[in-house]
Amino acid sequence: MSKTLAQMAPALFVFLWPTGFIGARMGAPDSEPMTFLAIRFALVLALLLPIAWLMKAKWPTIQQAIHAFIAGLLLHGAYLGGVFWAIDHGIPAGLAALIMGLQPVLTAFFAAAILKEAITRNHIWGFMPLVLSLA
Repeated sequence: MSKTLAQMAPALFVFLWPTGFIGARMGAPDSEPMTFLAIRFALVLALLLPIAWLMKAKWPTIQQAIHAFIAGLLLHGAYLGGVFWAIDHGIPAGLAALIMGLQPVLTAFFAAAILKEAITRNHIWGFMPLVLSLA
């Protein structure tokens, strides 16, 4: 079962990720953005904790948990908090999703221009869904 779940996880992630923008727009009139995010994460925790326990997931060490906490704070507190705040202040959810969707492309191009990193064929393949969605 876990092998099937692991194989389905990337597609499930791609399917579920954009729903956050729709949820942010729907929740904006009734809740402060950080409160909405806190409730959302509490619900996810309530759902995933029993699944992790049932699947006998390996728990992180204290050091790994601290690293995960810092990454989560930056990704979800700063990144998603900013997106939810912008949507709450009138930015259309679709525009916010488009801007956030361009982030990996812009990061790669800035890394190429500023850090002189090469854009590889794998990068191009990774950009294809975004390019096709804009066409």
